[in-house]
Amino acid sequence: MVMVRGKDGKVNVLYNRCPHRGSMICGDRSGNTGEFFRCSYHSWTFHHDGKLKNIPMMESGYEGTRWGRDNPDCNMKRAARVENYRGFVFASLAADGPGLLEFLGRSKVAFDDICDRSPEGKVEVVPNCFRVIQRSNWKIFLENQLDALHPSVTHQSTGRAAREVELQIEKKTGKIPLSYHMLSAFATVTIDKWDNFQTLNYPGGHCILTGYMGLRPQDPDTSSTSACSPRPTARRGRKQSSPPTSTTCSSTRGCRCSRRCSSCARCARSAWTRHSPRSGTSG
Repeated sequence: MVMVRGKDGKVNVLYNRCPHRGSMICGDRSGNTGEFFRCSYHSWTFHHDGKLKNIPMMESGYEGTRWGRDNPDCNMKRAARVENYRGFVFASLAADGPGLLEFLGRSKVAFDDICDRSPEGKVEVVPNCFRVIQRSNWKIFLENQLDALHPSVTHQSTGRAAREVELQIEKKTGKIPLSYHMLSAFATVTIDKWDNFQTLNYPGGHCILTGYMGLRPQDPDTSSTSACSPRPTARRGRKQSSPPTSTTCSSTRGCRCSRRCSSCARCARSAWTRHSPRSGTSG
């Protein structure tokens, strides 16, 4: 699939295949496709919404055939349904099924928490997405991401090494660098404190690791961003008794700390697939 923003600002999600011979249209993970898509096999071109723009020698070579702009089969196939929540674009290949908000249910709080931290109420992926390829059943990967008890055991040696470097740098400079914080926590945060983290499971296979922001550093950048951020749930008419948690892979505007995804969702054929938002025309 390829996600592209057209000149009208609308986000289109298309099958990344030319309808002529099935060649891949975009080989790069991201970028700017320019004024149109162009197939590298026979030079068919398509508008950003997937509609056929031109076929070389269309009038002379394809006259009297079914190949032409009036045939929807000559367009790049579109995802059956596309919806947007808080700037995150979701696509479903099934024409029927629950709507996005119904599918997300209460798990949409994961997006609310990260977006509401920003003074602008939205986030931007800078400069890229955190990409993981793991050859296993996806549920095994998800279970590991949500397992808050193993870090102080499995990653203890990494935490100790990072802590040693932290102390060496502190001795030389008088301060501990923020960049080592998440690694040294594997040694400095004991297993009983990791146990305070909670895994919440919602219908549809959605999971959220709460308490993750308990390790949030108190560096100047993070503190200043927190100070100017609005209360996350005030505009929704609910009281917020504790700092929100974050499970979405993004960086908040004005804050240099980034967080990696700790949840994902897979479901039946009618499930929605999340895409990270990109600005401008991008493949």
